[in-house]
Amino acid sequence: MKTMNTTNSQKDDTTEQIVPLPAEYLRCSRTHLVVIISRMLSFLIQINDAKNAGKDTMELTRFHSKAAPSITVYQYLIRLTKYSSLEHSVLLSAVYYIDLLSAVYPEFTLNSLTVHRFLLTATTIASKGLCDSFCTNTHYSKVGGVQCSELNILENEFLERVRYRILPRDDNIENCKTEQKMGDNMNMLLPTKSAHERGSNDGFNVLQSYYKKIVQLVGNPQNSPDKTSLYFFKVVDPIISHDVPYSVPPEHAIPRNSVKERANDNVSVSNHSKVTISGAPIHNIEPTSIKNGDFSNGQYSNNEHSDSPSITIPQKRNLKDDDSNKIERNKSVIRSGKKLASRFDS
Repeated sequence: MKTMNTTNSQKDDTTEQIVPLPAEYLRCSRTHLVVIISRMLSFLIQINDAKNAGKDTMELTRFHSKAAPSITVYQYLIRLTKYSSLEHSVLLSAVYYIDLLSAVYPEFTLNSLTVHRFLLTATTIASKGLCDSFCTNTHYSKVGGVQCSELNILENEFLERVRYRILPRDDNIENCKTEQKMGDNMNMLLPTKSAHERGSNDGFNVLQSYYKKIVQLVGNPQNSPDKTSLYFFKVVDPIISHDVPYSVPPEHAIPRNSVKERANDNVSVSNHSKVTISGAPIHNIEPTSIKNGDFSNGQYSNNEHSDSPSITIPQKRNLKDDDSNKIERNKSVIRSGKKLASRFDS
C-alpha cells in the first residue's frame, strides 16, 4: 500500500509541474526559453547522432569537434545566455539558423560534435544583427571557449553560406535554396519581399512561429532526451491566462544585468561559475578549442557583477542657482572668441 501511495504521489507531482508560458516569446522567461530550446536541440542531436551511428565515414565541416565536449547543451546555452546577455530574439534565431544553414549546406547537421560551435557562432551573429548593442568577438570567444581567430572563421563561413541573410524572414530559406541551385556563378541576390508584402512584424512572426512549434514539440519533457527540467511547458491563451499562474519562478534564473554595460571587458565570473579547460580558468589563459572536449561542468552563480561600480544618474542643474558672476565671466570668454574647454577634448 505504501508503494502504491508513493507512485501515485509521484505521478501527481509530475502532473502538477505544468508551467504556463505566455503567447508571445518576448514575454517568456529567458530561463524557461533556454530550457525548451535546449530540449529541442537535444531532440535534434539524438536523431542526427542515430543516423550517423552506422556510417563509417563522416563529412566534416568547420563546426565539427574532434570529440564532444563534456559540457551539456543546456549548461553551454546557459553560459552563453548569462555572460553574453543574449536576448529572446537571439536565442530563437539560433534555432532558425539551423534550418537556414542546413538549406544551403547539406553537409552540416546538428549533432553532438557540431552543436557547441554552431551555438556560439549563431548567437554571435544574431546578437550583431538583431541587437542595438553587442560584445566583441574576443568576449564571445572567451565565453564560448574557442580562439577568437577561430570564431572569426566560423562567423565568416556562416555569413557566406547564407549570403548574409541573418534577419529572420519567411522567404530566406527558399531564396537560399534557389540561389544554391543556380550555382556559385550567380553574383546577384534574389529580390526579397517588399516591406508592404512582408508586413511590419515579419521577423517577429517568424520567431513567434518557431517559439510555438518548439513548445508544441518539446513542451512535454518526455519528448526530449534533455531531462534537466521536468516542467511541462504549455502556451496559454492570453484570454484565459488569468485563471492560471502566469509563470513558475525558475530554479536558476538568469540575471538581467547586462555584460555589455561593462565595455566588453574580460569576462568576470565568480570562482564557482568558471568553465575551465584542463583545470585553468577560461579567462586566465589563452582559450583553446572546444574540440579538446575537456570542459568541466561548472556551477553558475549570480554574483559576477558584485564588483561592478554603481551607476549614478546626473542630476539636473537649476540655472537659477548659478552664480551670476560666473555667468558673466562665461559670456566674456565667448565674446572674446576663446575656445571653451571640454571634457571630450582629451
